[in-house]
Amino acid sequence: MYRPVAFLILVFLFLAPLSAGEKPFRWRAVWHVSEALLAGANGADIASSWGKNEANPLLRAGQRFQYGSLALKLGVVTGSLAAQHYLVRRSPHQASYYASANLAATAVLSAVAVHNMGVAR
Repeated sequence: MYRPVAFLILVFLFLAPLSAGEKPFRWRAVWHVSEALLAGANGADIASSWGKNEANPLLRAGQRFQYGSLALKLGVVTGSLAAQHYLVRRSPHQASYYASANLAATAVLSAVAVHNMGVAR
């Protein structure tokens, strides 16, 4: 049940020796990995929520998590990642901030997906 959270703690421990003063290309690689982890956590959240009542009013396109909620969720994630790409291209030294934010969001979404697996339809 706590494997995704434990995995993310290990990732944070791995990243702890890296500082914001490191060269931007190293943080850029970490940022790309964090994007992939965020996409995977969103996929797990979508799979665990499908057909169940949606508690988040921002994603509620109906009573249950269906195609409308899926479109809203994918739009938010795609928009945020596109904005990150634009901002990192303009300021490469900020990749560490976006990587940290993506990893934190991944941890939260993973915990939500684990919780959703225990909720009945």
